[in-house]
Amino acid sequence: MNAPLNIAIVGGDIAGVGLAARTLVAAIASPSRWALYDIEELPHYVHGRAALLGDAAHAMLPHQGAGAGQGLEDAWFLRELLADPLLEKGSLGQVLQVYERWRLPYPAHLLGGRRTLRIPRSPGGRRRGPPGQTLARRFDWLWQHDLLDDVRAARQALGWTLQPA
Repeated sequence: MNAPLNIAIVGGDIAGVGLAARTLVAAIASPSRWALYDIEELPHYVHGRAALLGDAAHAMLPHQGAGAGQGLEDAWFLRELLADPLLEKGSLGQVLQVYERWRLPYPAHLLGGRRTLRIPRSPGGRRRGPPGQTLARRFDWLWQHDLLDDVRAARQALGWTLQPA
């Protein structure tokens, strides 16, 4: 859904934000309102020889800045396993189960917090600490995560010993 929006309404909504944000909004000739959709957490990404990844597995709202990245990580992780020279013809199901075991927790954690992204405030309504530091602490588990470590662990779980491709 895309609906036109009166610029005066937008201006009123952002009256208390900084000059840079107000300047950007003022430059929008025809503002519009967009519907945003996400999906509930899925219990599985794999069924037989089929696997979901990206938005098909974990569509999420853009507020946490990680949805597209999660899709790219899914694809790269799966590619590393499927392109591995140790992959055998009959082991696709096992590889997909390992993909699900390693990839399911990260988007699920993001989806679990999708509607709770708030900067902590004191009882008087003032922010507790700089927002950047608060967000950095909240997402450190995701932004500082090394996906290559997951690929190595997945390869080990599969009994593979060569380095990833």
